[in-house]
Amino acid sequence: MSNLAVTHTFEDGALVRGTQRSDGAGEVLKPLGWRWGRGLRAWYLPSSREHAPDRGRLTQAIEQLGQVGHAVEASVVVAPSAGYAAAEGRYIERLQDAREALIARADRHESAANSDNQSTELRWSESQAAAETRARAGRITEQLNSRRSPSAIRGRIAHLQRDVAAGQRTLDALERADERGTDKWCQVHDQLELDRGQLAYWQQTSQETTHGPGTVMPGDQVRIRGYWRTVIRVNAKSVTVQVNGWGSGRTAWADVQEHRAGHPEQPAPRPRRPSARPRQLT
Repeated sequence: MSNLAVTHTFEDGALVRGTQRSDGAGEVLKPLGWRWGRGLRAWYLPSSREHAPDRGRLTQAIEQLGQVGHAVEASVVVAPSAGYAAAEGRYIERLQDAREALIARADRHESAANSDNQSTELRWSESQAAAETRARAGRITEQLNSRRSPSAIRGRIAHLQRDVAAGQRTLDALERADERGTDKWCQVHDQLELDRGQLAYWQQTSQETTHGPGTVMPGDQVRIRGYWRTVIRVNAKSVTVQVNGWGSGRTAWADVQEHRAGHPEQPAPRPRRPSARPRQLT
């Protein structure tokens, strides 16, 4: 039998590593809802990334793997290893990547719709696909804009405050019932730890005057070394801006002096030469 590692982290979710094709671990894990990740080379629990660990399902997997003879080592880390700001930055980057992919797909559909080599029916179909894809990109833009708006942040803080209060009441009730240390207690405790961390992050974000992924979006303008630049892309540690009308440049957030929001209905600008890599602004 194999020596297996059952882990949960905020970034990767729940994973089982160390399995082999013929060791029988898959026959145990698959009926429990685990799935094989070919790229991960590990079994994973769907929808477990960036969530509190599901203690009940982890315990179930550990116990059943042990019953069939596997040696199992378990490790659970609740909070993000690099902090909540980094986790938020990664989330924003994923949304931006999805938006850019949709815009590129819509451009391809529009190119096919404008081609003289296509039939009228196919051109109409491509035109419809372009409109639908661009609408999906627009919804992501709205999601990005609303996520950083002051009203959205205030609402998120209020929601997390309610969750923290409710979680603490549940935890107190479990402790009065002498259930401290049980899977249920651990589940509530883990979620409460995440909620408190996220609440502290968003409360700090609402008070910060510095600029970063939580306050600047594509299409906005930022002032860098005295010059106003239009934002093309927001990164975790830097911002990519339009330079000289066609090129692009990248600089650290510390160099951003001022920020002014763009219009949500306007798409983010793109350089006329998308193949050129952004240069570092000096």
